[in-house]
Amino acid sequence: FAANFKYRLPRVLDRNMSERTFIVECISPIFRAFRNAFPDIKYDWIEKHVTSINETNNMFLDNIGPRKTDLLVIHLADGIEIMNTEVSGPPLKATQTHTVGDIKKLLMMSVCNLCRIFGNNLDCSVDDAKGIKTYSIQIIGDRLTLFSISLISQKKFLAVEMASCLIPFSFDTITYYTKIFNFFMTIRTEFIDQEKLRKKIYSSIPVGNSKRVRDWLALPDDQYFYNLKPVPEDIDEGSKLSWNNKLELLRYSDDLGLAYGVVSYAATDVLINDVVELRQ
Repeated sequence: FAANFKYRLPRVLDRNMSERTFIVECISPIFRAFRNAFPDIKYDWIEKHVTSINETNNMFLDNIGPRKTDLLVIHLADGIEIMNTEVSGPPLKATQTHTVGDIKKLLMMSVCNLCRIFGNNLDCSVDDAKGIKTYSIQIIGDRLTLFSISLISQKKFLAVEMASCLIPFSFDTITYYTKIFNFFMTIRTEFIDQEKLRKKIYSSIPVGNSKRVRDWLALPDDQYFYNLKPVPEDIDEGSKLSWNNKLELLRYSDDLGLAYGVVSYAATDVLINDVVELRQ
């Protein structure tokens, strides 16, 4: 990062670069450093097919179309796709339509990754299965956000935001790397814990009439993620998104059976306690 500014005046990176340039120059160096600290994973970069979707189709006799992701993280020991990453545009080119579309795609891919893990372990206990997670990172502008997906109850999944950090674009903001290191430390800790949990379900033997994960799994309707209208763009610079749009998004999530626990934006003119449905 520091080398970028050796011959650069002013010491600021261009925020108006293309998405591919943003990935290569700003995102990939950070992820490469993490891979060096955690060599048990493999990276597949830029528009890589998510193979767990095909296996999920075979499990549920479904026909989900193929999806590609900007970065696919694979655990080498068992070949499991454990994390997807989507870049929703560099800072000055991120749009709301692109951002909402990416989060819907990430949710679907994460659920498919989870189904693939359970596919060969359908008789493991529900209590063990509820601890298994898959992960996604969405990069919106200069912010990285990590969230996990897990099976929370029968035919329902939970998405939880776990960490967030900013990518520095100037030499003066190099201190952002403190939070970046903490961000990836969270991922490393999660990966290590998940290795132990997966080993447990790989060796699990059904006992009596205990609840098994085969009775809890269900595939969300793939069309949900693409029929759901994105939150409309602001009409003008002074307009604000209405709470009705956000509540509608949350209602759709409830219809899917996906308890989505992340609200990444908020209006400034309404208190959350004033909106009964959102507070509930």
